[in-house]
Amino acid sequence: MSIIRKIEEEGPAFNFTQRLENTLFHLLDDDDPVNIYMLTEICKLLGVDIAKYFPVLYKSGAYQLTILTNGDFETALKVTEALYETCIRFQKFDLAIIVNSEVTRGLLDTGLPLVWVDGRFINKS
Repeated sequence: MSIIRKIEEEGPAFNFTQRLENTLFHLLDDDDPVNIYMLTEICKLLGVDIAKYFPVLYKSGAYQLTILTNGDFETALKVTEALYETCIRFQKFDLAIIVNSEVTRGLLDTGLPLVWVDGRFINKS
């Protein structure tokens, strides 16, 4: 890996994406919190064909959400927004609080110029 690529990858956006995938999505690594119904709803909100991404049986919330993001910053933001909206829709308010706190903590730690308001990312500038 070139040094330029490594520096680009270790920027705030990369760090935030890694934090979402490794912290938030793994906190929800359980068959109960992000169940197949929630995953289906998240895929609908993202406009993703669930059968294309997940041809095998459901494994776990973290596994599936990480597959959706695949390390991409923009996709990670969309998945996080869809996850929050789905938590509210399914009345899993405890999970919505976890999403809120982890996203806020991640934004503070990485210094990204984004604001998390009511389950949406907003640019500070």
